[in-house]
Amino acid sequence: MSSPQKKKATGKAVKQKRSNKRPTPQKSVARVSSKLMPVLMLVLFAEAFLLYFNTRNHEYVLDDMSVIESNWVVKRGTEGIPIIWKTSYRYGYWNNQGSLYRPLSLVMFAVEWELSPNNPSIHHWVNILLYGALAVLMFLFLQAMFRERKPFLAFIITALYIAHPIHTEVVANIKSRDELLSFVLLVGSLLLMLRYVDRGGVVRLVSSVLVYFLAFLAKESAITFLAVIPLTLWFFRDLPIKKVVTTTLMYVPAALAYIGIRSSIIGKVGGIDFVDPIDNFLVKLEGAERFATAIKIVGLYMWKLIFPHPLSNDYSLAQIDVAGVSDPKFLLSILVIAGLGYLAYRGWKSKSVYSYAILFFAASISLYTNLIITIGTNFGERLLFVPSFAFALVIGVLLMKYLKAKEGQAKDIKDFLGNSRQTTTIVTVLVVLIYGYKTIDRNKAWAENMVLYTTDVKTSSNSARSHYYYGLGTMKQAVRLEDQNEKLKGLQESVVAFERAIEIYPRYGDALGALGLAYYRLNDHDKALEYYQKARELTGGTAIMLNNMAVIYFNRGQRKKALEIYKEVIQKDPRYVDGLRGIASCYGTLGDHEKAVMYFKEAIKYAPNSGDLYYYLGLTYNNMGNRVEAKKAYDKAKELNPNIKTPF
Repeated sequence: MSSPQKKKATGKAVKQKRSNKRPTPQKSVARVSSKLMPVLMLVLFAEAFLLYFNTRNHEYVLDDMSVIESNWVVKRGTEGIPIIWKTSYRYGYWNNQGSLYRPLSLVMFAVEWELSPNNPSIHHWVNILLYGALAVLMFLFLQAMFRERKPFLAFIITALYIAHPIHTEVVANIKSRDELLSFVLLVGSLLLMLRYVDRGGVVRLVSSVLVYFLAFLAKESAITFLAVIPLTLWFFRDLPIKKVVTTTLMYVPAALAYIGIRSSIIGKVGGIDFVDPIDNFLVKLEGAERFATAIKIVGLYMWKLIFPHPLSNDYSLAQIDVAGVSDPKFLLSILVIAGLGYLAYRGWKSKSVYSYAILFFAASISLYTNLIITIGTNFGERLLFVPSFAFALVIGVLLMKYLKAKEGQAKDIKDFLGNSRQTTTIVTVLVVLIYGYKTIDRNKAWAENMVLYTTDVKTSSNSARSHYYYGLGTMKQAVRLEDQNEKLKGLQESVVAFERAIEIYPRYGDALGALGLAYYRLNDHDKALEYYQKARELTGGTAIMLNNMAVIYFNRGQRKKALEIYKEVIQKDPRYVDGLRGIASCYGTLGDHEKAVMYFKEAIKYAPNSGDLYYYLGLTYNNMGNRVEAKKAYDKAKELNPNIKTPF
């Protein structure tokens, strides 16, 4: 009975069965000795470590304030972790739900704060170590991807990726831990997936899916790897389409679980409700103009991979020009995109590594193009952190091909980098040195805010936000100076910077408010109120801006007007102590002492070590005729600040 059944099998089926036979990785020839592998991993880790070693003592910069330095939830240390899991990304800074849910990096920040409070160095050290871990994981992943047959290629691709200067914003800026952590987890998930496909084992599959879910908790852009996973299986494993699809479907529950958790906490599934043009000027554009500008920006992303100079933290309005369909940069960009698309199509059936790289880049950059969804920025170097892997992959393959390097057995590092690979090694080292110099030099700009502002206001001279940040930094430095002439000079310089920002973008509410603050500190209160009011009409104003407006009205004797604005202050931030104290003072001078007491006590709740607040609480009780409570408050004021003089 068995013979006829065998004869029924068609030649096509037999051929298909034979074509699917491939030697398993375990039986492939070992190219690198077991003793050499740890050495190679150590070299790559050391490369990552040394490139970013000069960031270890950097300060908090830019958004580090909102996620760490001024984030009351993170600053509670491990006690804040339950709140982190139940709230949005910047809840501890804004005190309201935002549109992002990325708890994993915040949990790490909270633990690090617990271990070493208000110490940016510990966060920088963790970023450096994570980048080193990424180097090792990427090397292992590439080894697995090439079935352990191309260790030298895996090594040079990783070395090129790690050295690329476009990564400086992610590693040198603490806040970008979300981007760094997510990619570490995504690479780890892919590595576990390939080991599951090659060696089996449900534990490997489950571990891979769980790690993928954790990548979502670091950053929601992990969703793009639902495209990268099947691409990796298709191009580097001889699997039927059905197997590729079923394996990929195993990862969908991780995405759905994250979306469900996020929607239950944020209250929606979609992205950002409102995007300010200062963050992403594409929201102001429509039709062909928007499409052409977005395509031009994709071209800029590709150019920055090829030529990462100059680098800047800001490319917002109006650093990048609006493009039309006749713009040469749009035409060049769409031509390059079309060409790459054609190459990807041509190499699909042959499973070309170039096709894989192109499709990897397209998948990982897709969410950032503003062609699918509108995001909170029009361009960011940090957004190339994952897509740049595709660039390193292509460069590594091209070097191997055109420099005629061949894989071979190796027992030590000299043997590994020598023989036919010597020329490729030399070229790779030269590229790494050039990239490394640029990386280390660019890291210096991230040392602290003012260094970054001063550096990038030159490279992004047409950016309204760059001038705004430079003005903020200049003003902050000026108010610390004791020399009045130098202070005046610094404040006037900040005025020039804010005026330039407003010239670029006349409806820039934050810059208008900051200009008002500069005039406030120059004691020109009429101009301060003029610009404050313009900012208030456009954006509603920040808590500090509204507080300053209220102070001016209070000092002018307009207590009811001051009270009205102070109430806006605590609507913006219920924990804003100066606003609560202002309301209390207004009520006190208007004769409503009971409300004054209530607001002074509310302010004390958030500033329990303020002797001044207890003094004014005592003064209010005294005005009410309650000498017992007045004495208690006065005594506490003197306990906190012995220099305070009280009536009794």
